[in-house]
Amino acid sequence: VIGSQLGSQKVVASIASKGQSEASIFTFDFGLTGVQPATGSILGGTILTLTGTGFDIGDKSELLVTIGENTGINCDIQQIVSNTEMTCRTPPLVAGASIEKDTDVEIIVHLRAVLPTVCAGCLFQYSEGSTPEFSAVTPTEGGYGAIQFTTSGFTGLTSAQ
Repeated sequence: VIGSQLGSQKVVASIASKGQSEASIFTFDFGLTGVQPATGSILGGTILTLTGTGFDIGDKSELLVTIGENTGINCDIQQIVSNTEMTCRTPPLVAGASIEKDTDVEIIVHLRAVLPTVCAGCLFQYSEGSTPEFSAVTPTEGGYGAIQFTTSGFTGLTSAQ
């Protein structure tokens, strides 16, 4: 393939004893079109579903998902579901990060050797309101018996340890 950009590219085969083939056209599409959910815990662990095209490239190490531009905050790719869908897990928002909680930031997908892809409206927000919280545990000490938790933000709880 001649070139490393998106869109139509010339494909030429070269065989030492025969020369070059005629050029054919190959179209390379890669892009981000959606992100769900739009908010998640400041403690991380939110699974984002990214939709777009060109994700199934065979080796997920060729892809990088960042939260915000030039922030150094990477969303850990969990699974390439298909050519049009992948998931990633958000890291915790750490003190001193270059983004603020409760502020929309762009989700950017990078493919090595190709310009990063950003879409209008593909935003994520680390939100204190989306962070699950324990407000009380009763009893606070003891051995055996029932323990009662007072919580908020645990909709869709999948595990507890």
